Amino acid sequence: MKDLAGQTAIVTGAGSGIGEACARILAREGATVAVVDISSDRAQQCSSAIRADGGTARPFGVDVTSSRGFGGFVESVLAWTGRIDVLICNVGIYPTALLDHIDDEVWDHVMRTNATSTFYAVRAVAPVMRSQRYGRIVFTSSVTGPLTAMPGLAHYAASKGALGGFMRGSAVELAAYDITVNSVLPGTVHTDGVNGSGGSSFLDEMVPSIPMRRAATPADIGYAIRALVAPEAGYLTGVELVVDGGQRLVEGGRLSPLSHTYRPLTVDQPVPSPTRT
Repeated sequence: MKDLAGQTAIVTGAGSGIGEACARILAREGATVAVVDISSDRAQQCSSAIRADGGTARPFGVDVTSSRGFGGFVESVLAWTGRIDVLICNVGIYPTALLDHIDDEVWDHVMRTNATSTFYAVRAVAPVMRSQRYGRIVFTSSVTGPLTAMPGLAHYAASKGALGGFMRGSAVELAAYDITVNSVLPGTVHTDGVNGSGGSSFLDEMVPSIPMRRAATPADIGYAIRALVAPEAGYLTGVELVVDGGQRLVEGGRLSPLSHTYRPLTVDQPVPSPTRT
């Protein structure tokens, strides 16, 4: 049985990477998917792939950083399916720049794309979900910002940190209508965006710090999102679900023991008593 049969899902940034994987997973679970991307061609490609797999989808080329554009898009989805049950806010950019090189335009562009677009999306669909007294909303955030930081990504971290506050505020306001609002926090994910910005060298540097010894696939994140939008997840709201293969757990990014402090105990060697201070 497909748990999402009869539901309509909107997935932004669905033309590639995590968004595409999520759109295809939700479609396989029976959802009718509005595939949203700023590139109409990429939205069409994802939508065609879903239909080829037997799912139902329609492409929408939408600039989600435009308040007016998103509002009109929601009306189009309602005209198509009559309801909106799931919203996945997945749009994100991460142009790297150290603090001294982040000008006003770059800062505004990152914040508008990563954070403000999510506000526009939630504001547009919330009245629909309230009238239905049902909804599942998930933001694609990151461990960078809410939990960790990296040189060159202070603006990105700020945008993802902002998502956490907005997620919690939205969750409180919408809970009474059986609408949940949650976030997934991916670590390193092998996407086209990573390939374009850092490529294999970036992944080679990051993977040694991941206990699971690999970067996430887009589908790894998509299945976590799938869990959060399940009808059975109705009492789970205001949660930041970390999906990083344990990457955040490693102090100093080091998995091997420190050679100058590591001294294994033998079977007959007593455990040292704690020092009193």
